Amino acid sequence: MSGRRRNHYWAAQPADSETHPIDDEVERRLRHASLRKRIIAAQGRVMAALGKQRHHYLRLEELVGQRHTNREEAMFNVGFEHGLLQGRADALAAALRNQGARGRALAARLARLATGAGLEPRCALAALLEVAWAMALGPLEATRTPPKK
Repeated sequence: MSGRRRNHYWAAQPADSETHPIDDEVERRLRHASLRKRIIAAQGRVMAALGKQRHHYLRLEELVGQRHTNREEAMFNVGFEHGLLQGRADALAAALRNQGARGRALAARLARLATGAGLEPRCALAALLEVAWAMALGPLEATRTPPKK
């Protein structure tokens, strides 16, 4: 397995689509048509004021756009991964109803710790398995008599 995370944002785009369905849904929810028109008008005024120096503004817009796109993609992926993990934890908790509220709270806390640790998923899983394995082995039996010297 590679050390890279799956990019859920790009996996959600159909190969035959010109636009991304997430972008389409965000646009539908925000309805920023009038704001977009005002931004375009303001950009036009800035470009006109800059005259021959407008290439500086265009480069700035390009860099800001790259940052914006990268942040949107990362936020989508983070939200997707957190939601997926929480959904799986909730499904497992529903299947194991006998673990009780304290057990479900522990599972939710572990899920938050694992996703917030800043580790690759396989590394977070390895840490969780290490703890689970140690707990499964149980405590060492105490010796009844002190060892002889």
